[in-house]
Amino acid sequence: MTEIIDKLGISHPFDKYQRIISLVPSITETLFDLGLKDRIVGVTSFCIHPVEAREKKIVGGTKTPSIERIRSLDPDIIITSKEETPREMIELLQSQFRVFVSFPRTIKDNLDLISDLGKLLKVDCIILNEYKKMTKQRLDMVKSFYSKPKTVFCPIWIDPWISLNNDTYIHNLLVSFNLINICADETDRYPVVDIDKINRVDLVILPSEPCEFKEIDKLYLQQKEAFKKAEFIFVDGSYLSWYGTRFIKAVDYLSEILIK
Repeated sequence: MTEIIDKLGISHPFDKYQRIISLVPSITETLFDLGLKDRIVGVTSFCIHPVEAREKKIVGGTKTPSIERIRSLDPDIIITSKEETPREMIELLQSQFRVFVSFPRTIKDNLDLISDLGKLLKVDCIILNEYKKMTKQRLDMVKSFYSKPKTVFCPIWIDPWISLNNDTYIHNLLVSFNLINICADETDRYPVVDIDKINRVDLVILPSEPCEFKEIDKLYLQQKEAFKKAEFIFVDGSYLSWYGTRFIKAVDYLSEILIK
């Protein structure tokens, strides 16, 4: 096989693309980790990891990048995600550039993404295999993290309260730790939640992004019957929602946080 088919069904040949633009913070970090920093010419304003990413040219945000800025960088390939960039913007970019579209929703998808990016961009095999190995090791680490499953509520927004169902990367990450997402069976991928109708939960995870939850939010929930005996944990949201090579760091971080 000498090509990769992306999540929109577009075929892309393997190549050492020399001018890469990333429109996804977690993919930017992954590309750096895979040794491609010198081939990255543009990133978004949200691409803050690693620190060196902040030295790259900014093309705008993940949802509304500037076509003019992108054109000025003359990219060989743009890498984005169905979840980060609106379909209309992707189609506009596709009309002028090669665009590789990802959409990882499970831990397996994430492992496949690292592998696909490595093949697509002709990453050094030693580096790619090491990250694939570390990813699989971390997955084995968390399979029996809790001997007894814990129910968990993980909101991502407030006013209204919004959580996530079982068709999301965050859900799959939490399930890896033997946690039971109480919103798993909701129809919407990111359902609006009626706090007063939630049954008792064991654990509440309050992330710092996309909405930065505060102590006042914890106090509000603790007044509700379902949360009176729950354990509350504030976490760096990037360890929940950022995929790619951050999964390795996320397992290490969350293992330490959750075990306290």
